[in-house]
Amino acid sequence: MTQKHRPISLFSTCFLLAIWLVSSPLLAQQTISQSSIVLSGGKLDQAIQQQGLRGYHSGSANERFTIQLMSGTRKEASTLYQQLLSELNPSTELLMHFDEPHFKVYVSCHSLRLAAEYQLAHWRITYPQAFVVEAPPLPFPTRGRN
Repeated sequence: MTQKHRPISLFSTCFLLAIWLVSSPLLAQQTISQSSIVLSGGKLDQAIQQQGLRGYHSGSANERFTIQLMSGTRKEASTLYQQLLSELNPSTELLMHFDEPHFKVYVSCHSLRLAAEYQLAHWRITYPQAFVVEAPPLPFPTRGRN
């Protein structure tokens, strides 16, 4: 006795396709979350060093990242810049830059965004509005660096 195979109905095909489309992102999200590793402290420093040694970065070789502390008028930026010049270690990179229509104050320059994001936590204590940006295409002045 032979059985005849009935073709799949259009409704069944659409139903199976809908289930597949809905489940694919959930499976991908589950896989990604299971493979995520959270690093902190010394382990993060070690990962940043290894990332730099391997040559991994988020973009072109000329890409640099910095922390923007504020954006405002010339007077506000100058006041903050002068304050930071007197408070910070001379080896800390500091830049005030006019990017129309505001003056911006940046601190530190990193070749890896991960390193800038790590240092951002320190700066957010004093400057909660600080964030990481791509550094302007200007040299950061060397202040007392050996």
